[in-house]
Amino acid sequence: MKVVIVAGGTGGHIYPAIAMAEVLRQEGEVFFVTQTGKSSELLKKEGYKPFILSLEKWNRRAFSSNTLKVVLLNIVAIFKSLFFLMKKKPSVVVGMGGFVSFPTLFSSWLLSIPIIICEQNAVFGLANRILSRFSSQIALSYEETLLVPKNKKTTLVGNPVRRRIGRVSKKDAIFYFGLDPNKSTILIMGGSQGAISINKAVLEILSGLSSFQILWITGEADYPYIKQKVQSKDNVRIFAFLYEMEMAYSAANLVISRAGATALAEISKCGLPAVLIPYPKACDNHQLENARRYKNGVVIEEKELTAEKLLSAISEMKDKERLPDQNDSTQNLVSLILTINNEGQ
Repeated sequence: MKVVIVAGGTGGHIYPAIAMAEVLRQEGEVFFVTQTGKSSELLKKEGYKPFILSLEKWNRRAFSSNTLKVVLLNIVAIFKSLFFLMKKKPSVVVGMGGFVSFPTLFSSWLLSIPIIICEQNAVFGLANRILSRFSSQIALSYEETLLVPKNKKTTLVGNPVRRRIGRVSKKDAIFYFGLDPNKSTILIMGGSQGAISINKAVLEILSGLSSFQILWITGEADYPYIKQKVQSKDNVRIFAFLYEMEMAYSAANLVISRAGATALAEISKCGLPAVLIPYPKACDNHQLENARRYKNGVVIEEKELTAEKLLSAISEMKDKERLPDQNDSTQNLVSLILTINNEGQ
């Protein structure tokens, strides 16, 4: 069996794809299609050699230079994808959502290759809404997903999570970061790009968190400024980006986070209580819908975010117990892919 996985943009698309590939490689060959930037870097770090497409995100303005550029780049990417697919001859193509998916999945449809699209968020995305017309199956992460087309087969599988997430012992994770095993640890993260609003709010309440240890993933833009502000704080470990997230989740007692689908799937796999601050400019406000579906968290909308509210939410959630997630989302999706593959033989 040969499978092509199309994923790009942020870690939110790439990490579930990597989780799926870890299992699929036991069944056959796996190839990746992605774009330049962080996604290709992450895939190469995992040992993959992705096929790279040069694309640009659409600003959703019909008459703009961006629209013209997006159209031209997609046309070129479709031709490149056609040649790539004809060379690899996959039995199934899986799209993880986002604008990088369109050229390869459209090319797959032209070549009559079965397509599965994965919707990770609680609101069906624009790219997936378009691609659903060409797909064989839609794999959902949430049972109640908004804007799902009614004319396609859907299967609830959950959002795949990498094997190593949730498998590190707390003792090993605490040792890895040089933390005190007798103190509670807060993990703060704003997605792979960071979150300025969360960083500012945390800085305001930092003096009130002296009884906690803090693992703080700031994002690259805010890292120099925050490093200067916290360099005298012995209870704070800061990172621009952290690849070893399995260590961070296992060390943490509480998470403060955006509400991207992949971050929530990983938090859920570890059963962590969370303070969720959805990104308000996410398409169709899907992060808010994601956050509302997380059972072990409290939600603060960014327009209501203040230092006082954040400190109150931490106080409310700090003693909550972990609620382990027993759902094997990765295997669910792999089983769906195998079914599609077998039907095509």
